[in-house]
This record gives sequence, C-alpha cells and structure tokens, in this order.
Amino acid sequence: MIPTPNKAHLENSRVNDKDKWTPKQLCEWMDFNGISPKELSDILGVGEQVVKLWRNGGRGITVTNTRLFKMFIKYPQLLKEF
Repeated sequence: MIPTPNKAHLENSRVNDKDKWTPKQLCEWMDFNGISPKELSDILGVGEQVVKLWRNGGRGITVTNTRLFKMFIKYPQLLKEF
C-alpha cells in the first residue's frame, strides 16, 4: 500500500511545485554561465533533447533539478565537479 502524503509534506517548500524554474530562468542561468544544452545534458546525465525541451517549455523542469541549479548558483565551482 502506498502511504498518503500528509499535509505537512505537501506544504514543504522542498517539494512544492511553485519552486520549479521556468524555461526563461533556465535559459538565463545557462547563458550567464556559458553552458550549452550539450554541456548541461552531460552534467545531469540526461539527453540533450531533454535540456532543449526544458528550454522551450516542452517539458517541465523538476523541483530536484531546480534545487541542483540553485546549488550551482551558490557554489559555482561544483559545475566543474560533475
């Protein structure tokens, strides 16, 4: 049986959909850091087409990836670690 999420879990900002980045935010971040779709796909281990879909709004950017992008903003040196 799959447990039903409680209200506290649903209100947790770490899993809140409103925290997802928009395609515009992703494009601005990538442009600022000089990251190509190919480079970002290699960093994240996803296909280049997925990054292109994120950039044009064809696929939503997950909260998990948004948190990772925010971590890269806070610690840009980590981009070189991936």
